[in-house]
Amino acid sequence: MLRVREQRNLNWLTSEVIFMASNFLKVSCRDCGAEVVIFSRATSVVSCSVCGATLTAPSGGKADLIGCNVVEALE
Repeated sequence: MLRVREQRNLNWLTSEVIFMASNFLKVSCRDCGAEVVIFSRATSVVSCSVCGATLTAPSGGKADLIGCNVVEALE
């Protein structure tokens, strides 16, 4: 059986995962149409793997979608 302290930590971890405020996005490149899955709070520049165009730029919170269109929000 888990100790009380370990059980509290386990509950904290579980609730943290359930209420995550960000998600993954499937986006398509405006230049070539290739689809890429990105994190909504990306902290680095994300480039298209096919044509090399810049898709997102970091903004301190949610990433700015520069050269892409959102196709679907994934969980």
